[in-house]
Amino acid sequence: LRMKAYQIKVLLKNAKPPVWRRCRIPAGITFSQLALILEDITESEPSAEYEFEFYQAGIRVLEWKEETWRADSFYYDLFCASDTFVNKLLKEEAWFTFRPGDGRQYRVERERCLSEAIPFPEVVKQQGNPQACGWSEPEAVNRRMEQRCPIRYGTADHRTFEELRSEREEGHWGLTGTVRPKSRTGRRKESVDSRMQEISDALRHQDTQVLAEKLRKASGVMSGETPDVDALRRLLEEEARKIRQGIREEGFGRDESWEESRNPEIQDFLMEETKETLREIAQGLKLPYGRTLRKEQLAEAIRDEILKPEVMERRMLLLSDAEIQAFETALAKERGFYPNPEELAHLEKLYDLTYVALYVDDYAEVPRAVAETYRIINTETFQEKRRETYWLYHCLRLVPLFYGCAPVSVFCRLLKRCLGHSVTQSQLETLWENLPEPLNPCVLQDGRVIYKEILQNHLYLKIEESQGRKTFYLPEPKEILEYTENGYPVSDPYYRKLKTFLVGALQVGLDKAEEYMPAIWDRFGMGYALSDIVDFLEAEGVKFTSAEQIRTFVQLMMEVNNHTRMVVNRGWTPNEMAAGRSPMPRGKLPTLIPMSSEAARLLGEVSEDLTKKGFQVDLEHGAEEVPTFSMPDGISGKTVVGKKKIYPNDPCPCGSGKKYKNCCGRKR
Repeated sequence: LRMKAYQIKVLLKNAKPPVWRRCRIPAGITFSQLALILEDITESEPSAEYEFEFYQAGIRVLEWKEETWRADSFYYDLFCASDTFVNKLLKEEAWFTFRPGDGRQYRVERERCLSEAIPFPEVVKQQGNPQACGWSEPEAVNRRMEQRCPIRYGTADHRTFEELRSEREEGHWGLTGTVRPKSRTGRRKESVDSRMQEISDALRHQDTQVLAEKLRKASGVMSGETPDVDALRRLLEEEARKIRQGIREEGFGRDESWEESRNPEIQDFLMEETKETLREIAQGLKLPYGRTLRKEQLAEAIRDEILKPEVMERRMLLLSDAEIQAFETALAKERGFYPNPEELAHLEKLYDLTYVALYVDDYAEVPRAVAETYRIINTETFQEKRRETYWLYHCLRLVPLFYGCAPVSVFCRLLKRCLGHSVTQSQLETLWENLPEPLNPCVLQDGRVIYKEILQNHLYLKIEESQGRKTFYLPEPKEILEYTENGYPVSDPYYRKLKTFLVGALQVGLDKAEEYMPAIWDRFGMGYALSDIVDFLEAEGVKFTSAEQIRTFVQLMMEVNNHTRMVVNRGWTPNEMAAGRSPMPRGKLPTLIPMSSEAARLLGEVSEDLTKKGFQVDLEHGAEEVPTFSMPDGISGKTVVGKKKIYPNDPCPCGSGKKYKNCCGRKR
């Protein structure tokens, strides 16, 4: 027995100010024996209904309950208290929850492992107001434990809590530990969580052929159509959901109507984060987060802060009507529920705020403390303020995407489309105060709503000049959300074709393609040339392997460009700007120019095809010849002088690591 004892701290949960006892307990004992000791320490009424919960490990330790002993929990494995020794769990887990059965809960923290044996459990220190919870002075507690719980070591004692208590009532004092603690595992029961992977793998194997057939149909393999990667993703997500549902129903007999409270606690979920993440959360909440604070203290401080009514109200201001509706549906299910896919998606932001617990089997439940605070703030005034702030935020995010800057009158018209009622400049200024400064990308200045990044050197005036007298395109609310939440028009068929091309033809992963789409949209929207986008993809390691790929890519990019909402057009696409005009004559399509050697190579391979379609290709535009020097026979040999064609985006031959246009090319 390497560890002879443990020093623990027993804290009464939700006590203000904190109430705790620091104690020493022996190693080599079972959890049934530990329950007897902790009931003495907490001065609770003896009860076999006690429970130990190791949240991080997903384990509950209980008394054996014969026929009712089953894995009826999603998250927790069940360990039999009289079979299980404390050593392994106390070594591996920093804390656990102890529920003695009288309604109280204690957080027990393992502070130290002791190498010297102790004669009996003892309280070494206590703090707070022990009288408020009926505690005696430590000396009195220690005298009782010295009499009742002297520790001796011998053969392992696997008696139940009731057997140990009966012996004590008969006047037989003391507890027997063992120097070779080996837990018995025969009566352990795995949780749904523990068994889920095994059953999931089996279901996947069974459904492989069915799923493969669905994928072939969705990808257009059978019909010869171009596959749609978004359709594939939706199919895979739906199949994954069905698999999880199959696990619940076939493996555990639980359908969508099953309701079983998992008693989520905010602090437990916060403890799953790293300490650094908790510091970032504390910083965002403007809480002190000194390096000396322990992880548990940080989690507790964050929990207390986000449960304040004024803080919850502020954090919920950017939730949509659909998200609030899903949250209130979850609130109505006091024991938790299985939300449908749409509700589940709408609960994700509330999960990020730690106001809803979501489990891997799609179960959702609102912590009781969250429900209590929400009832306080849920007024008509709050809901109206939330709705106005939500749409203000999304309209402000649209300004840099579509306009750069816009007159206040135009912005108020945009906001009216979302809110359904007029907004004056005075009302706008009042609403403006609801949005935290770090979340607001714009400023109110000179009668305009201006993107902060173009204030410097009055760049917004130059943008206005380039826009001329064009009118402002005012999108509907649905389109606003599509751009502000995704960064590009996910429903646009040309952007969907481009994403499918990146994934299918160029073998770009779906997640990577999702990253590239907003970057491509942004470059087109700001007036970048096709060569700039080719350079961007090159820098990301995307390679073209055939002339056919290049032809398809160029044609796709022309279509994408013509369907892109541009700042220079105040949100209108080139196609919309050209509506009503006569078609552009053949031969007058844009001239394609390379900005790098690689782009020149690609365009050169397909220049003949592009010319036939009406595009002009100018491979010499922007290229310069620079002298090169080489010594093929070594440093003592002859120096050969030559020339090399270099483009603006090529690496500078001087070796600086910069692009030529930003280095030696600037001097020329």
